[in-house]
Amino acid sequence: MRYCMLTFLFMALMIHNKAQPYNPDQDCDGSFVRIQSADGSYYAGQIKDGVKHGRGRFVSADGSEYQGEYMNGHPHGSGTYHYPDGRKKRVLFQSGRLIEAHLLSHENDGTSCMYGEFVFLGRYSGWFKGNKVKGYVPHGRGVMSYFNGSIFSGQWEEGKMHGNGSVKWEDGSLYTGQWVKGKRTGYGTYSWPNGDTYVGEWKDNQMCGKGTYYYRNGKVKKGIWSEKKVSANN
Repeated sequence: MRYCMLTFLFMALMIHNKAQPYNPDQDCDGSFVRIQSADGSYYAGQIKDGVKHGRGRFVSADGSEYQGEYMNGHPHGSGTYHYPDGRKKRVLFQSGRLIEAHLLSHENDGTSCMYGEFVFLGRYSGWFKGNKVKGYVPHGRGVMSYFNGSIFSGQWEEGKMHGNGSVKWEDGSLYTGQWVKGKRTGYGTYSWPNGDTYVGEWKDNQMCGKGTYYYRNGKVKKGIWSEKKVSANN
């Protein structure tokens, strides 16, 4: 949970083949699209014949992200992978296969943000902004382990969960998906301790819009949800 990551980053790290030279703009139809999935993940970038081709970024529901070059629907060429906890890797792909990966330093990238740890409402590790006088707030990607036992891993903005990320509450409930200013808004997946799961649209912490509810007994219910509030640990 705390260190969620895409499994393809662990494959073939010791292979020393080099990716073939590739111009990501060549033969690209120039279209820039955003393809949204019901679980909160999305692709934003160029396409060709309806598949990822050119430059783009894929953001997973948990807040991890690959930003770089694609060819025929697969990562191909150089790019950067962002972990939900704020770490970054320079990566090189060939037809979807990872052939090189190098962890990048946490040097300031020209913004006012810093990478490190501080304690406020819990122990936070990742990117943040602020100073000793006014205090620090999460800003960027990072992990907050709250004193009540809840853990959030993913994207932050001005101290609030904003973007994509995962929360596991102390009662075992789990949400992975999109956030806006600290509230579940957009697309995401919520799992209850009893085994039920909802995948779909959210607004202000409520199931709102198209979605699918999977009951623990195997029953599946699809439909349009009208602001059904999730009472546990909003």
